[in-house]
Amino acid sequence: MKTPQMEKKPMLNTHRRCNAGSRPSRLSQAIQGILLASALTASVAAHGEESNGNINRKSYHISGGSLGQALSQFARDAGILFTGESKLTDGKNSKGLDGEYTVEEGFKKLLAGSGLTYTITEDNAVAIKVAEPGSDATSTLPAVKVTGRAVYDANDPNNPSYQVETSTAGSKLPLEITQVPQSVQVITSKAFEEQGARSIGNIVAQVPSASVFGTRYSRFAKVNIRGFQTQQTRNGIRQLFVSDTDFSALSHVQNVEILKGPGSSTFGDGGDGGGIINVITKRPYDWLGAEVSFTRGGWDGFDGDITSGQFDFNSPLTSDGALKARFTGEIEGSNTFINFQELNRQNFGLTLTYDNGSPVRAFINAEYQHRQTLPNPGLPAIGTVQSSGGLGKVSRDTFLGEPGFDNLDIESPSVQAWLDIDVAKNWTVSPRFQYLEFNGRQDQMFLGATTLDPVSQSINVARSGRSDFLERDRDFIGQIDITGKLDTGPLQHQIYLGGDYTNHHTEGGFNPRLNVSGINALNPSYADTPSAMSPNRLTFAGNWNVGAVAFQDLISITRYFDLLGSVMV
Repeated sequence: MKTPQMEKKPMLNTHRRCNAGSRPSRLSQAIQGILLASALTASVAAHGEESNGNINRKSYHISGGSLGQALSQFARDAGILFTGESKLTDGKNSKGLDGEYTVEEGFKKLLAGSGLTYTITEDNAVAIKVAEPGSDATSTLPAVKVTGRAVYDANDPNNPSYQVETSTAGSKLPLEITQVPQSVQVITSKAFEEQGARSIGNIVAQVPSASVFGTRYSRFAKVNIRGFQTQQTRNGIRQLFVSDTDFSALSHVQNVEILKGPGSSTFGDGGDGGGIINVITKRPYDWLGAEVSFTRGGWDGFDGDITSGQFDFNSPLTSDGALKARFTGEIEGSNTFINFQELNRQNFGLTLTYDNGSPVRAFINAEYQHRQTLPNPGLPAIGTVQSSGGLGKVSRDTFLGEPGFDNLDIESPSVQAWLDIDVAKNWTVSPRFQYLEFNGRQDQMFLGATTLDPVSQSINVARSGRSDFLERDRDFIGQIDITGKLDTGPLQHQIYLGGDYTNHHTEGGFNPRLNVSGINALNPSYADTPSAMSPNRLTFAGNWNVGAVAFQDLISITRYFDLLGSVMV
């Protein structure tokens, strides 16, 4: 028996209505029943095909595109009754057919990669359904190209990056470094840890046009950039003598930002035109973490014999993680490569941050640095970098002070606190405060003129000195930063407006040493008793106040062209 041939259009998710007063045919009732069953079915048309399964091939030319349209055309060309819901084929495509296929082969070809399959029932009907997992009828999704770049959290101690995207050293704004029309170099903690840096000097030494005078064993090491003495800022706030306390205090440092050029004058008294060093301290991260390390060893003839321990503890303090703390520190007791000179130092840092998602975020950074060593007066030029006329060369491990009586003891506590307050969209007000102390006690020698004595084969260096040198400096700094964005026609502006006010107080005094003897740099001999001190104590004191106001505007003219202007008075 042959089934009647019928040509049907593809079925959509719609309801067919009968005209009023008419009676639906049996064929319509059958189709509606199939729709309610939510199955795609097809009856195999006779069209010369016998019920015993002897299926003939037929030529088809169906272009690729929508799977639903391809199935409809195949059913129409094959003379197959094709009904069902369209949701199974929505959004799916087919490569089409071009050649001779049986009905089964045609279905396989059209359904390939769609995640659908078919079955032939006993009454020669074809049912289309979702393929079972693991079957041959897998779904092939279109290729997806994913592009991106790794973004690291600068506060994450596991951050492997040597690079940062933004910096505040080139301006008072947190700008992408590529937008700053000045030379800015940022060295991350990961970089200087893996480089084995032991001081700010080791970090700055890799910066072109930067010169380091002294080492971490010197009395007070200095850094020049482009020939000008360079000062430090810490988290964007000016510092006084902070580098003089402990040149090796790196345990609480996250990044070191170095700005070269006259743009450093934006930082007022902290920049002399050559450049500025902005130290970014470590911030808490979101999870509980701890790191403890111990260093023991050194290099023959260089940097001495180091013994130090470091720690870094981090923890959220509230259940919602809004309040977090990070506590870092380092303790060192080392023998230097210089005779008689040891280095004992401690530095600790505590940072608290509060951010509960509100417009107000709070930060507190407290640090303590302490260094105790001998005040090394250095070496004469003759016998080191200049010829001594054949008398000999002064060894660089020579100490020309008085190891039994000299002393250098410096400490510096500091506290910084600030708020970031979002006052409007893209506008933030940040009031900042800093208290900083510098307390020093020294008994020291100074080198004078050098003379050569061929008879005694000596390089004699004159000396002077002072004892009981005491100094106490205190800084109170208030600062306000206002940053925001606005548009003027096609131009986009990033604005900074702010100012700072500093109250500085200093006091101290010392007693000069009398009748200080010279010393032979080739074969030094040290005194058994200290030189006499002058009974006249020299004192100093001062108090000054200074304020400044700054304005900056970064104008984005095009995507690739920015104009930065600033003024400070």
